[in-house]
Amino acid sequence: MFDFSFPGIGEITAMERLDTGLYNEEFKKLNHLVLNYKYGSKNLISRGFTWARGTSLENDAIKTRIDSDVYINGFYELVLPTHISQYGFVEKSFFIGTPTKLKTISKGDIIFGGEGFGKGRTYVVIEDSKNVATNYHGIRIINENNDLNESIFIRCFLAFWRDKGMIDYIGVGGSGGHCAPAYFHLIETPLFPDKKMRVIVKLYHNDSLNYKLTTEANLNNFLQLDNDYNKLAGIYELDKSAKLLKNKLNEAIDNIINDNPVITSFL
Repeated sequence: MFDFSFPGIGEITAMERLDTGLYNEEFKKLNHLVLNYKYGSKNLISRGFTWARGTSLENDAIKTRIDSDVYINGFYELVLPTHISQYGFVEKSFFIGTPTKLKTISKGDIIFGGEGFGKGRTYVVIEDSKNVATNYHGIRIINENNDLNESIFIRCFLAFWRDKGMIDYIGVGGSGGHCAPAYFHLIETPLFPDKKMRVIVKLYHNDSLNYKLTTEANLNNFLQLDNDYNKLAGIYELDKSAKLLKNKLNEAIDNIINDNPVITSFL
């Protein structure tokens, strides 16, 4: 049973912080649930996660850069925290060309917004990426267990914790503040059974699902195939298919405007 009490000098001394929401009732109540979960809990660091900052993209740091809204061979794709939606997908990317070697992100990495009002927004790198980077405010949370499902679960839990205000309580500062890696040990996570964890993971990414619209769809069966797909798709698949269909629609509109034949294939 949870029983709130104001912090004593021993608790404050152990935390070594005054500029924090760690002592309020709401934080302690929610944290109590995780710490007393029947299957146990571990904080983010002790669970096997580490971190690395992205590269500073300021001109003083990388000297030369060219920005582009479209991909150019040899450019880096940038995933920035400000472009990550609250649901965990990248709303837009842009590209940067520079002779400076940027730190790239890897499959299984969680991109975590460390600063500002986007603090705590998260995205999991689902596919292998060789030339995708983030900026200094994009903290790579790296799973040293090399377990993609665990990374996805942690991302979903962090999103839930952010929605409950827990990331704000742990963070510090005004104007959105920041939740630096130095505070990651304060993020407690429940050790859900594998079966329960996989149920949550599928809401974000269903790796058993094939997008048949690229191989079987036509104007007659599109709606049925799309509805069947959407019932099983996770957030990642829904975002990916929506972007694919948006590109197809834009191509069709461009063809109509330019009096070119409209191609109805979904390939």
